[in-house]
Amino acid sequence: TEIKIKTLEKSQDVKIKSGTQPNSIIKIKSQGLPSQNSNRRGDLFVHVVVEIPKKLSKQQKSLLDEFHNLD
Repeated sequence: TEIKIKTLEKSQDVKIKSGTQPNSIIKIKSQGLPSQNSNRRGDLFVHVVVEIPKKLSKQQKSLLDEFHNLD
């Protein structure tokens, strides 16, 4: 899955790999703050936050049950 994030200067697509766990950190090289002593930039770190729905429709619950019962 790809998401679009805002960096300090532009928007950038970031790939979220399958199996990425909540609270994971993804590093984007050279997109962070500029260094005080050079023209180089630091890295930007993206914190992965997963929102779990509090309410599911009957169809969503049924699909989750089906998925749970797969071997």
